[in-house]
Amino acid sequence: MTIWAVTVAGDPAPKGSMKCVGARGKMKHCLVEDDKAGRGKVWRAKVTAAGVELRKSIGDTLDGPLGMAVLIVAQRPAAAKGRALPHFRSAHDSDKLARLIGDALEDADVYADDSRICWLTSAKVYERDGRPPGATIILWPLLQEGHTLQVTRHLLGLAPELN
Repeated sequence: MTIWAVTVAGDPAPKGSMKCVGARGKMKHCLVEDDKAGRGKVWRAKVTAAGVELRKSIGDTLDGPLGMAVLIVAQRPAAAKGRALPHFRSAHDSDKLARLIGDALEDADVYADDSRICWLTSAKVYERDGRPPGATIILWPLLQEGHTLQVTRHLLGLAPELN
């Protein structure tokens, strides 16, 4: 059974929204990512670095249909003292968090293109004892049966180890 996993420590940041820049008639319009605080660049660099190490363990660049599961662990704000799951704006949209991770792994040449991700699931939780902020990323080829259920059970804590 082939499953690859990597954990990245840090403060997860979302992929910024795209915005059009350029004055009418004076210069060509172009799309740029909106990342005012620069947190996305820092997080993307960490994920890309982890992806480079993951790529070394995989061997070749993956170029078939893949499943990807992402567990995002957000920093717990003081206002969320007793909450288990994030629902404040500061925890960001899980889809934008997963998109940045997908793009960073493509930058690291883990897979040929993030369009190879045919099955994607992401979960977002707050940090707690033994689970600091960051992300756990799991990839597997979709051509092998049983992986999707096994990865889901692992992320939910029902199956502690991946084979």
